[in-house]
Amino acid sequence: MKEIDVLLIGAINYDYYVQMKDSSVETTTLSHEPPKRKIGGGSLITAIALAALGMRSAVAGNVGWDGKIIIDKLERSQVKNLLKQYPDFETASTIALHYPDGKKQYIPNTELNKLYTPDDLKETYSHLQQSILLMRTGYPWMPQIAGQPTAELFDYARQHDIITALDMSNPSAWERKMLEELVSDVMPYIDLLCANEKELYQLARKQNEPQIDNSELEHFMTPERSAEYAHRLLERGVQIVNLHYGQRGTMIITNNDYVHEEPQTVDKITNPTGSGN
Repeated sequence: MKEIDVLLIGAINYDYYVQMKDSSVETTTLSHEPPKRKIGGGSLITAIALAALGMRSAVAGNVGWDGKIIIDKLERSQVKNLLKQYPDFETASTIALHYPDGKKQYIPNTELNKLYTPDDLKETYSHLQQSILLMRTGYPWMPQIAGQPTAELFDYARQHDIITALDMSNPSAWERKMLEELVSDVMPYIDLLCANEKELYQLARKQNEPQIDNSELEHFMTPERSAEYAHRLLERGVQIVNLHYGQRGTMIITNNDYVHEEPQTVDKITNPTGSGN
């Protein structure tokens, strides 16, 4: 009998969410209102949400001397705490600025997440054996375990009948070369790949295809074209692609078909940061 439903390994941070009163990025200041600190990072958000739904979740990553709020929240939420605490570092953070016209600006400090090493990853293997699903989030923000270390982790999980999931967790598209270096080794071992349309486009675009500007991607990546690009990744070993569209919902693509799910309607959004998780 396994003890963990979902083991999440990923970047840990605080989100400072600010709703700006004007749309001028050039004159941005934080003086409009005090920033609201929230627990952030895909692994934390997801682990706590799953626990609220009655699942047994565990989370691994790094926190700093100011990580008590996160640790206490995990305890209250009954999430298994596998975090490593650094007394001489500050927990990573992201300032998320949201403008009236819909624009977003992210100012990250990811230094502590960069210290997560392959040795830290190996310490999770005993917990992995007790898990049903393994999910890597905040993938680019933990460069020491991107690529081969994650490929080895996922390969081990697959050999022990553990479902693997990878969330790119990136608010903007990475260059194709960087994405390839980060993901190509891992691709054959991914059961579920979570990515936005920019990442899907960069990962699946062929060398002889024209480069589409980010501002045009929303119109270029129609559901049919998104499904076509996702199938290119399915051919490389991925079993399911979860393409998240933000306010437009999400698309699930398998070898057999694709389904576009519309987002739920809510009366009021108090903090959209990380809501896609």
